[in-house]
Amino acid sequence: MKLSIRTKLLSFIPIMIVVVLLITGISYSFAKGEIEEQIEERLAGQAGETAGNMERELAEHQRIGETLAEIIGEEGTELAEADYAALQERLVQLNEATFGIGVWFEPFAYEEDTEYFGPYSYEDGEAVVYTDEYSTAEYDYPSHDWYTAGVDAGGASWTTPYYDEALDTVLVTTSIPFYGPGDTLAGVISADMDAAQIQQMAENLEVGENGWAFLMDETGTFLAHRDAATLAEDPVLEGISGNFETNGTTLASFADGDAVVSYNTLDQNGWTLGLVLPEAEVYAGVNALLRNVAIIAGILVLLTAAAMFVLAGRITKPIRALNEEVKHVADGDLTRHIQVHTKDETGELTESFNTMVTSLRELVGSVRQSVHTSADAVSQLSAVSEETMASSEEISRAIQDVADGATNAAGSAEQSSQRTSELSDQLTALAAITASLNKQAREVEETNKAGSEQTSQLQGKAEQTDGMIGRVEDVVQELSERMGEISSIVGTIASISEQTNLLALNASIEAARAGEHGRGFAVVADEVRKLAEETSRATGHIRSSMEEIQEKTSTASSEMANARKLSTEQYEITEKTVTSFDEIASRNEQMNLLVAQMNEGINSITKNKEEVVSSIENIAAVVEESAAASEEVSASAEEQLNALRTIAYSAEDLQSSSEHLKKQIERFRS
Repeated sequence: MKLSIRTKLLSFIPIMIVVVLLITGISYSFAKGEIEEQIEERLAGQAGETAGNMERELAEHQRIGETLAEIIGEEGTELAEADYAALQERLVQLNEATFGIGVWFEPFAYEEDTEYFGPYSYEDGEAVVYTDEYSTAEYDYPSHDWYTAGVDAGGASWTTPYYDEALDTVLVTTSIPFYGPGDTLAGVISADMDAAQIQQMAENLEVGENGWAFLMDETGTFLAHRDAATLAEDPVLEGISGNFETNGTTLASFADGDAVVSYNTLDQNGWTLGLVLPEAEVYAGVNALLRNVAIIAGILVLLTAAAMFVLAGRITKPIRALNEEVKHVADGDLTRHIQVHTKDETGELTESFNTMVTSLRELVGSVRQSVHTSADAVSQLSAVSEETMASSEEISRAIQDVADGATNAAGSAEQSSQRTSELSDQLTALAAITASLNKQAREVEETNKAGSEQTSQLQGKAEQTDGMIGRVEDVVQELSERMGEISSIVGTIASISEQTNLLALNASIEAARAGEHGRGFAVVADEVRKLAEETSRATGHIRSSMEEIQEKTSTASSEMANARKLSTEQYEITEKTVTSFDEIASRNEQMNLLVAQMNEGINSITKNKEEVVSSIENIAAVVEESAAASEEVSASAEEQLNALRTIAYSAEDLQSSSEHLKKQIERFRS
C-alpha cells in the first residue's frame, strides 16, 4: 500500500497518543508508588510513635504494680489492712490509665489463720474505693487466670480482656508476683486497666481524616476497635493478623472499602497496635494528579496533532508541487520552473531541481543543434556518396571500353601485317579510334578529377561529422558531470539527514537524562529523528533516479562513441577512395601518354608507309600493354566502386542513427 508523506507524518499522532498515555500511566504508577511509600512511612512512623507513647503508659502502669510488689515483698505481712487501703489509693491516683490495684497473698501467707487476703482498690468516678470482697473462698482468686499467669510467668504478665462480675467491667490485668523470705512465692500484685480506657486511647488517635486505630493482644483478641460493639471479633483483621510480624504495613479489604494497615508490636506485652487508613484517602492526591496529567496530556496531544497537521501540510505541499514538476520534466517538458519560498532542505532541493532543469535544457538545446548539423552533414555525405558511386560506375564502364578498344587494336595490328593493302583505310580507322580513345581518356581524367574533388569534400564532411560527434560527446560528458553534482547535492542532503538523526538521538539521550522535565523534549526529538529518516529515504529515491539518468547518459555516451567509430571508419574509407582516385589519375596519364604515342605513330605511318609494318608491330605491343593497364585500371575502379558502396551504406546507417537521436531529442521541450 502506497502511503504519502503526509499520511506517514500524521501516523505519528496515534503513536504519540500511545506514548503520552504510556508516560501518563508510568507517571501515575511512579506517583502512586511514591505516595504509597510516603503514606506507609507516615503510617509506620505514626504507628511507631503511638506505640511508643502507649508503651510508656503501659510501662508506667506496670511499674506501679512492680513497685507495689517490691514493697509488699519486703513489708507485706507487717502492713495492716488500712495501710493497704491508703497505699493502694495513692498508687491508683498516680496513673490515669490504672483502674485498680490489688494485693493477693497466697493462702495463709499473710497470716496463718487467714486463708484468703486480697485487698483491692479501684476508681469509681473521682474517688478510689477500697474493697475486700474478693478475699473469699467463693471468689478463690488463686484459681483465676490472671493470678496463675503471674505465677507461671515469674514476672510481669498481661491478660486478655475479661469481664469482672463484681465490678461489672471488662478489665485487662497486669500480674506481678512478689516473694517473701527465701524467695518463696508470697502472692501476686494485680494492676488493672479498664478496657474502655484502652478503647478510648485508640479512639483518640488521629489517623488521617477517615482512618482509625485498633489494639490486639498476642492471642488475636481485640482490646480496641473503631466499633466497640464488634470488639470481640473482626474477621478481616483476624484473617491478616496471622501474618503480622513485629511491625510492618499490609493491605486489607473491609466492608466499606480497601485500606492500608500499618502495625507495631508493643515490646511491653506483645500487643499489636494498628493504624488503618482507607485507600480512597491514600490515593486522593494521586487521583487528582492523574486527572491533571490526563487534562494536560489531552491538551498536549491536541496541540501537537494540530501542529503536525500544519507541519505536514507545509512539508508535503512543496514536495507535491516538486513531484508534479518532476513528472512534467520526465515527460520531456524542460520549460518548467518552480518558485522557491523556503530556505530549508525542501527549498534547496527545489533550487537544485531548477538548476538541473536549466542544465538539461541547455544540454538538450546543444544536442539538438548538433543533431541537426550532423543530420545535414550525413545527408550531404549520402548524396555525395551516391553521386561518386554513379561517377565511378561510368568510369568503370569507360575503362572497360578502353580495354575493349585496346584489345581490338591489338587484333587489328596483327591483321595489318597480312593486309598491307588495306593499311591506309585501317590507319584512318585507327586514327578515328585513337581520337575516340583520346576523348574518352580526357573524359576519364575529368571524371576522375570530379570524383577526387567530391571525395575530398566527403573527407571534409567526415572530419566535420567527427568534430560534431566529439562535441556531442563533450555535451554528454558535461551532462554526466552535472548528474554527479546533483548526486553530490543529494548526498549532502542525505548527510544532513543523518546528522539531524544523530542530533535528535543525542537530544533524546539528554532528555532522558533530564528526567521528568525532558520527557516532552524527548518526544519532539524522536519526531525530528523520524522526519530525518523519512528525508534520508526520500534522498535515496532521488539518488536512485539520478543513477537511472546517469545510466541513460552513459548509454548516450556509448552511442556517441559508436558513431565516432563509424565516422572514423568512414574517414579511413574516404582516404582509401582518394588514394584509388590518385591511382586512376596516374593510370589515366599513362593511357594519355600511350594515346599520344599512338597518334605520333599513326602520323609517322601516314608519312612513311614503308615503316607501317614495323610501327604496327610496335603499336600492337603498346596496345597489349595498354590493354593490360586498362584491365588494372578497371579492377581499381571496381575496388573504388565497392569502397564507395561501403561509404554509402555507412552514410545510410549514420543517417538512421542521426534520425533516431533526433527523435529522442525532440521529446524534450525547451
